[in-house]
Amino acid sequence: MKVVINQCYGGFSLSEKATAAWESRTGRTFDEWSVSRHDPDLTAIVQLFGKEANGDRAELQIVTIEGNQYLIDDYDGSEGIRTPETTKWITVDNTN
Repeated sequence: MKVVINQCYGGFSLSEKATAAWESRTGRTFDEWSVSRHDPDLTAIVQLFGKEANGDRAELQIVTIEGNQYLIDDYDGSEGIRTPETTKWITVDNTN
């Protein structure tokens, strides 16, 4: 699965050109807070436009993950991605 993340401090955002292309493609109004980062239209637009897809203070990157679960970590707008395969979970045995 492809997921879009922001790779610099600032925050996830699309350029006006990429936003217009996404809205034209989907027929919906783009809202960076509610669009799924794995949205196929979003990943296609970011791939098509490359650096021109970046909004203010954004450096977007497409990350390909295995499976269908992910979590985006955010520190001052710079994002990373975690999956069950990349995260060591603590398992508690409550049978005692």
